[in-house]
Amino acid sequence: MPEPRRRLSSLGIVLALVLLAACGSPVSPPTSGVPTTAEAVPRISAEELKERLDAGSGVIVVDARPYEDYKVRHISDAISMPLAEVSARYDELPRTEEIVFY
Repeated sequence: MPEPRRRLSSLGIVLALVLLAACGSPVSPPTSGVPTTAEAVPRISAEELKERLDAGSGVIVVDARPYEDYKVRHISDAISMPLAEVSARYDELPRTEEIVFY
């Protein structure tokens, strides 16, 4: 079976670089210039994410689906953080890396 990263293109998932403001979280993001609406959050394609991961660019991938779905299949090295838990687990996310939620 191919490694999950190799299946990114077939997943057809549009990936978003997400900051908590775009998730509708009540927690204020720690930096200025943060998008405040979902429309303002930059988006990348599955192919672009795969290129960044293959290049070792230090992208942190967060799987925001329910944990049951994560257990079935997920992108290699992705962190499971269901969307409902993001606000409570915000401090677990690194501040120095680009974070991509899917």
